[in-house]
This record gives sequence, structure tokens and C-alpha cells, in this order.
Amino acid sequence: MRVSSKERAALRAMVELARSYGEGPRPLGQIATAQGLSLAYLEQIVPDLREAGLVSSVRGAHGGIC
Repeated sequence: MRVSSKERAALRAMVELARSYGEGPRPLGQIATAQGLSLAYLEQIVPDLREAGLVSSVRGAHGGIC
């Protein structure tokens, strides 16, 4: 089965979110750093994950995705 680089990055972001389940929202920069992803690339992927209902986002100083 072939997995595109965008799908692979989305899976890595989801794995990172699963590792911190129950700890509240995580900033995208923190997820990008932990998984070795480009922040700009992750910012392109998250809207698709949000649209699919896989993640939710929280705005503000203590926001992020969860």
C-alpha cells in the first residue's frame, strides 16, 4: 500500500496527539518539533484533519489542536 508524504505526516501528527491524550491542546510547533515535521507543512495538513473530524482546535494563548 502506498502512503503519500502528506498522509504520512498526518499520521505522525495524530500519533503525537495520541501520546499526549488527556493533557489538553498541543501547539502545532510542539508537534512539528517532536515529530521532525515542518511547521508550515503541518499547518497545511491540520485543516484537512479538522474537516474530517479527527482533531479539534482551540484558539488563544493556550490553544492548539487536540
